[in-house]
Amino acid sequence: MSVRSETFRRIQWQCRRGLNEVEVILIPFLEQQFEQLSSEEQQTFEVLLANEDMDLFDWFTRRAVSDEDSVQLLVEKILSCVESKF
Repeated sequence: MSVRSETFRRIQWQCRRGLNEVEVILIPFLEQQFEQLSSEEQQTFEVLLANEDMDLFDWFTRRAVSDEDSVQLLVEKILSCVESKF
């Protein structure tokens, strides 16, 4: 997927959140890892973005887990990428 594609830009816009703590996780993951995801994982990423900021925050801080296994697996993948940066 070209970084300039309409789909990528739409997803990039959806990563902009009202909760900065969530945004600082989503945007770098999108920019650095999204294109390497399988098409199924990319679809799951869009499903993840449809959730409320506070749910995402709880998942990213491991206070809760998603009811959807595919979403939870992607959350773990995102967290693994974030943690590998530190």
